[in-house]
Amino acid sequence: MTFLIPTLVVVFAAFCVWLTVRIVNRKEGWVKWMLATVIGLPVLYVASFGPACWIVSRQGTEEGRIPRIYWPIGAAALRAPNFVLSSHVWYSTIGMRKETDIAIPFDPFEADSITAWLRIPRK
Repeated sequence: MTFLIPTLVVVFAAFCVWLTVRIVNRKEGWVKWMLATVIGLPVLYVASFGPACWIVSRQGTEEGRIPRIYWPIGAAALRAPNFVLSSHVWYSTIGMRKETDIAIPFDPFEADSITAWLRIPRK
């Protein structure tokens, strides 16, 4: 498992470089759309995390638990430097109610137990 993520990052970067070379050399229209999709979907995934936190904090269900689909963001938050974690907490709490807090999963296999959830209190 330790080599899987770096391998996927290298494959993703190589694919983006290959698409960029095809855009520059052949000027094909479908390649531009493919590159926009490959770059845009991860950006939309990360950008949707904040609104997911805001919605869950207002619903008041399941102890403020964010859906399991966001476990990579929770895992990255645990390993991130302090300034990245503080910006992560800031973005996730912009639209939250003041009296609520949220829990972000950080382990996909242990998501049923509450110990696998990172709690982010609203300040």
